[in-house]
Amino acid sequence: MSKLLDQASEEMQAVRYGGFQPRTMEGYSRQRLEWLWPNMIGKGLLHVFAGDSGIGKTLLLCDIAAIVSRGGIFPGERTQCQRGGVIYLSGEDSVNHTLGPRLEAAGADMANLTHWPASTSSGSQFDLANDLGSIEEFIRNQANVSLLIIDPVTAFCGGRFDNDSVTSVRHITTKLNDLAESTGVAIIALQHLTKSENPRIKNRILGSGAWVHGPRIVLAAVHTEDGNRLFGKIKANVTDTYGVYPFSIESVDIQDIEGVRRIDWADEAWCND
Repeated sequence: MSKLLDQASEEMQAVRYGGFQPRTMEGYSRQRLEWLWPNMIGKGLLHVFAGDSGIGKTLLLCDIAAIVSRGGIFPGERTQCQRGGVIYLSGEDSVNHTLGPRLEAAGADMANLTHWPASTSSGSQFDLANDLGSIEEFIRNQANVSLLIIDPVTAFCGGRFDNDSVTSVRHITTKLNDLAESTGVAIIALQHLTKSENPRIKNRILGSGAWVHGPRIVLAAVHTEDGNRLFGKIKANVTDTYGVYPFSIESVDIQDIEGVRRIDWADEAWCND
């Protein structure tokens, strides 16, 4: 009889409050934030990344992916990062002639990189609002995934998505935040900047301001007036905003392909020590 009562109580709780299950915060599980790239890319966090046109946003993402895949050393650091798997969801670039060569040129462990298809075998486009469960299932089955890159995020927001709507953008960033937190995987979602001359870069991110408000860290890459290319943070709620990393773009040859572009980081980062 007691088991029947317990089952009935659980079923009643499941339908109360619209199915949501509020709990007291007493005895919560304390967790220290961990980093892939110290104070830049956090495990279990959503990051939005935006940059000037032509600055090399995808090249930067390829370099970050390569470093994680081989357990390399990030700019400004002295020790290797944790080696982990990387999922790359691209809506614009071919693996065979763009992403693959760029990742290889960046020194990636290609066996540690997974290209997530932009559509199913039946032709259905990947939709962040409905299909993140498939990526979550993959992450839990693989056990070593550290990073998910979405390039660009608006390519996978669905046909009814309104990039200027706070509600639409919040719906996507909430789902991405939930995925990052539940799996411990860092997520980087690429956005674009408008051509506005507003000096505050965060105000130039295309679409609703929720792209800035939703993630805990917002990364950016910009040109300076004197021709430098810089990578850094323009918002950080879980760390400081110090750390600016100059970089350039160089071309290297890989097997069968000449002149593949990759990131060349400056020897010294502009950090606050």
